[in-house]
Amino acid sequence: MGNAATPRALTTRETSVTVPAGSVTLEGTLAIPDSADGVILFAHGSGSSRHSPRNRYVAEELRFAGFGTLLLDLLTPETPILPKMSFAATGDPALRERIAGLSMSGRDQVVICGTEAHVCVLQTALGLRAGKSEVVVVGDAVSSRLPESASVAGDRLRQAGCYWITAEMAVFEWLERAGTDAFRALLPLLK
Repeated sequence: MGNAATPRALTTRETSVTVPAGSVTLEGTLAIPDSADGVILFAHGSGSSRHSPRNRYVAEELRFAGFGTLLLDLLTPETPILPKMSFAATGDPALRERIAGLSMSGRDQVVICGTEAHVCVLQTALGLRAGKSEVVVVGDAVSSRLPESASVAGDRLRQAGCYWITAEMAVFEWLERAGTDAFRALLPLLK
């Protein structure tokens, strides 16, 4: 006798989505189980995608835990992959040039989420502030191994002039209005 895994069943509505982002359109997959209490956004770049077996596995586990998932590719097939060797994204010349190009096109606001709030997120945000960008950190979409590290990073970033918001705040700001297809698709997850 072994430990045979019990098959799990879950009714999920899955659909391909596109998100206009300036001159490009980002592609993603939205999957919402019938009993979803919220949605978790996976934004993928630099070598990872919504098709990655690991990312799909994590998203599936989150759906079994009662969350919808939006797996979104931040890079288009035409986007060059830039290496990141510095803790701060602004520490690498190629990334700094890319960020400067966005700023020159009128995009002065940068929204940040990620892991190790007290290292990469912190140093990137401080570098962007030094470059005069408006920096918005999604507080419930950053983490550190130790909760205290994330908390102290948040305090330091607010003192440096960064905005600290929630994911729901970002979603409603980006939606801008009710009555759209995007609003209707996300509304069940926002209640």
